[in-house]
Amino acid sequence: MPTRIQLLIPLLILGVAVPAAAQKKKDPKLRLAAAHYKQGKEYFRLKLYDKAVEEYRKAFDLSPRPQLHYNIGRALHEKGDLTAALASYKKYLDAKPNGRAADETRESVARITKKMTAAADAERLRKQLLAKQKADAERRRRKAKVDGLVAQANAFLGKKLYDDALRTFATAYDLGKDSELLFDIAEIHRTRGKDSAIGKYQQYIDAAPAGKRADAARGHIATLTRARDERTRRLTALQSKRRAKRGIKWTWLTAGAALFAAGLVLDLVPKSGRDDMLEARDFAPVGLYGAGLTAIGIGVF
Repeated sequence: MPTRIQLLIPLLILGVAVPAAAQKKKDPKLRLAAAHYKQGKEYFRLKLYDKAVEEYRKAFDLSPRPQLHYNIGRALHEKGDLTAALASYKKYLDAKPNGRAADETRESVARITKKMTAAADAERLRKQLLAKQKADAERRRRKAKVDGLVAQANAFLGKKLYDDALRTFATAYDLGKDSELLFDIAEIHRTRGKDSAIGKYQQYIDAAPAGKRADAARGHIATLTRARDERTRRLTALQSKRRAKRGIKWTWLTAGAALFAAGLVLDLVPKSGRDDMLEARDFAPVGLYGAGLTAIGIGVF
């Protein structure tokens, strides 16, 4: 025979359930939210995930229950929108860390995170490979262009068009940064007899200390430096000689001017004795004029 308590339990359940059901019937927002939720589940079953998400969100706007974050996350997960699904799953776990679907949601979060990490790694490797392929293609393009420029520069050299060859070698070097081209540039300067070749050879050595033509460059630098120093020595000696010669010329000019002036002085000094008779001193100014002009001539010529 049922006890009094057993008889009261159904009444208590009915007492709680009936008011809740009545409240649901009275609240149109709850009824509409339930309808959207039901429609969302149907769309999910039909694999129409975009529509399912739309219905779940409408239900959440009317009745913001955490469970709907889980439903939205599942639909987005199935759709393949992993980033959005992860965000919805985390919202659910934040609101219901111990909810009925919490363990399942954590497993989904772990799977999505792992998949997204793998995808990110794959994308990074793909970009690295693409960048390498692009760089290799660019290097091949540059090399082909440099090779063409070098061939053109050598053709200019064969015609002794040194300026054109220099410009073309310089362009090739700027494009390919091949240090051996610096040696070729230095060679043109040496062929033209320019001391600038010394600096160009040194530039090559600085760029390629162990280059295949580094020893040849050092030898050219030594030879060209000796030749330059010898020219400098000779030029200095010649300039000194010219300065000495100019000093001597000025001495002759000065002496000549002095003699000529002395002649004028004697010529202008009043003469004593008879004017109609020639004396020895009458010839002195003429002699001084001649000596002065001779000295001036030596100084000039």
